[in-house]
Amino acid sequence: MKPLLRYLGLAVGAYLLMLVITLPATHLNGWFGAHLPQLKLHTPGGTLWSGNAASVRIDNTTLENVEWCYAPTALLSGRIGFNTQIKSRLVKGEGLLSIDAEQLVGIDGLTAISSLAQLPLPPMAAAVKPTGKLELRLTQARLAGKQIKSLTGELIWRDASFSLAQPVALGDLKATFATNEQGLQIDISDLGGDLQTNLKITIDAKMNYRLNGNLNLRNQQRLDLQQLLSMLGARGNSNRAAINLSGRLPQLPLTL
Repeated sequence: MKPLLRYLGLAVGAYLLMLVITLPATHLNGWFGAHLPQLKLHTPGGTLWSGNAASVRIDNTTLENVEWCYAPTALLSGRIGFNTQIKSRLVKGEGLLSIDAEQLVGIDGLTAISSLAQLPLPPMAAAVKPTGKLELRLTQARLAGKQIKSLTGELIWRDASFSLAQPVALGDLKATFATNEQGLQIDISDLGGDLQTNLKITIDAKMNYRLNGNLNLRNQQRLDLQQLLSMLGARGNSNRAAINLSGRLPQLPLTL
């Protein structure tokens, strides 16, 4: 009798799952409104199993051409998941979007590429006219509404540069990030450019940050980098600047 009940329970569960994932994609906006209010689909089509949206709005950013399909392997970890692709002019990327029984949203194996010249930037960042290409490799993220429960991954800034009085090229930079008991830790390093970079940023749950580390000039012929290091506190001809800053970040779309 017990094996029969077990098989019956599995059959009922599979049937209910099929009912859910074959619902029209328009039902997603109701779910997002309750669990990810910063995200909204425009002109969704298809079903929860396999669908698309003309665009997705995340806070003040719009991404066009988003597609998804059901990922049955996510059930092995107790989650309902969807392989998602973004084919927007701003960002090209793909990854696994999922949710568990506790309504915890998951993002796994996300890779995305974008050009800084096309991204909407906050005024302070836009003022220095950063250029280059961003490559995001998000290993995993867990979100409860607007709160980040866990986050690990890396961001590579290819051909990094910005402008002060004139353009300053920095080469390639890499930021690895992970949450821990203290909040979020970000380690920034160079990938062999003219400016040796070794920086660490910690951000706590109250959005207080601390930035520590140092910058060293490898190529003594780079007068623009010498001027930059001098502005950052390099003494004499040392071509080395120690960085020690702290403060509080403005309100962000997500919290720790």
